[in-house]
Amino acid sequence: MPTATPCRLLISADDRTGALESAGACADLGFRARLAKASVAEDDVVAVDIDSRHVAAPLAAERITEAHASPAQHRCHKMDSGLR
Repeated sequence: MPTATPCRLLISADDRTGALESAGACADLGFRARLAKASVAEDDVVAVDIDSRHVAAPLAAERITEAHASPAQHRCHKMDSGLR
């Protein structure tokens, strides 16, 4: 069974706005970008809304760990500047 090629960049974000903003910025640079629930191999950039802004820290940690278990060449997390 062939192994799928991972996406180039997996972006997790605390909310939908952050995921869309990040994917949009990458699309503006010419990358194929998608908002998804998990990594999608055929796209350059996949942004995942982990919906962690208003949940307890343990649940937020679980969601980000789950999102980043998907195969990807590079990874990052988009955090709202107000949450730093």
